[in-house]
Amino acid sequence: MSLGLPTQLTGLVQEEAMDLIQSAPLESLPPINNLITIAVISAVSAYGVTWFVRGILGVRGGKWGWKLRLTALLSGAATGFSLGGYPWGLILGVCGGGLVTAVIAVIKKRIKDAAG
Repeated sequence: MSLGLPTQLTGLVQEEAMDLIQSAPLESLPPINNLITIAVISAVSAYGVTWFVRGILGVRGGKWGWKLRLTALLSGAATGFSLGGYPWGLILGVCGGGLVTAVIAVIKKRIKDAAG
């Protein structure tokens, strides 16, 4: 797959990515049950904070959609970071926040399709 970048630049990006992957602290990877717990708590926390902010501001979507999604991501990241630290907790927190936004979008689409 080509991104339209010069071959030298593509090779440089690939080398940097491989260096980053090889330097990742996999030795510090927590046990899988801790990772799952952090992801679930981050997702639930992001869901709660997003709906709290939505209720306080009285928003219904529209121009606020991306702001609510960003709120979910940031809330998940903060929760994950506080529970698991850097980098694993932060990564799982952002994933939990992203999961919440994706699930909510799918549910809203199915409700809208069923209604009309």
